[in-house]
Amino acid sequence: MDIAKYVGLFLLKNEYCFLPGIGSLQIEKTPSVYDKDAQKMTAPAYEVKYRQAGGSIDDSFANFIANNERISIAHAANHLKDFCARTRIDLREGREVAIPGIGKFTGGANEAIHFATDPHLQIEGK
Repeated sequence: MDIAKYVGLFLLKNEYCFLPGIGSLQIEKTPSVYDKDAQKMTAPAYEVKYRQAGGSIDDSFANFIANNERISIAHAANHLKDFCARTRIDLREGREVAIPGIGKFTGGANEAIHFATDPHLQIEGK
C-alpha cells in the first residue's frame, strides 16, 4: 500500500495532513499583494508548510485510506503507523522520503525533519 501517495491526495483534498511521529503538512494561502512599481496586484499563492511539532490526531486520514483501499480503518491506521515509523528510520539513515507530486522529507541534525516542496507543484484555491 502506497501511503505516501495517499498523503498527497489527502493533503490536496483537506489542506492538512498529520503524520504521527513526523509532524503535519498544511496548505497555506499567502494573500495577493499590490505592487506599487508595476501598479498591479499579484495573485494569491498557496504553499505547503511543514511543522514538526504535534498536530491533530484523528481517524480522518486513516478513514480516507481505508475507503480508498477498501480495508478497515484499524488496518489503515496500522499501515499509516508503519509508514511513519519507516519514514523516521529512513530519515535517520540519511535517505529522502518522497511524497509523489508534493515534495520530499529529508533528515537533519538532532533528528530534525525538513520538507522541501516539489517546485512543479501548483495548488489552486477551492
